[in-house]
Amino acid sequence: MEVRIADLGSVPRRVEFSEPVEGMNRQLALSPGCTGQHFDEALKVAAELQLCGDDVVVTGRLEGGVTGDCPRCLDEFFRDIKREFRLVVERFDRGAGAESSAVASHDGYRLDLSPLVVEELLLGIDDTTPCSEDCRGLCFGCGANLNRTPCTCD
Repeated sequence: MEVRIADLGSVPRRVEFSEPVEGMNRQLALSPGCTGQHFDEALKVAAELQLCGDDVVVTGRLEGGVTGDCPRCLDEFFRDIKREFRLVVERFDRGAGAESSAVASHDGYRLDLSPLVVEELLLGIDDTTPCSEDCRGLCFGCGANLNRTPCTCD
């Protein structure tokens, strides 16, 4: 979602939008440690944007979910992701020849929120979370999923 900088002021502007699955899954596929994970539904984003000098302060919350493999038993499962974020997006004039040290920047005319919220979503994914607290995992000897079948290693 793009926001015109001219539409922002010192009073926070609230925006709500959904981030489509396709772009998020493309980014997820490029992220290390996220193999076998995918999004099935759009990400819901609610944010407030406020101009502070030339910078834009973005405060918001994203909600969605990711389907991935349990690191213990390797079963596929769905987990909710709810994440609050706050970013300061600096103005950066790309024509000046200087390099920006900012993690996120805008050109003074528009700000694309999509890459920022997808990055926040990816930061919220924990690929070490098991499918449940009592997941017993796989047997090291026979490979049986101990949540479903007993070990045959005797």
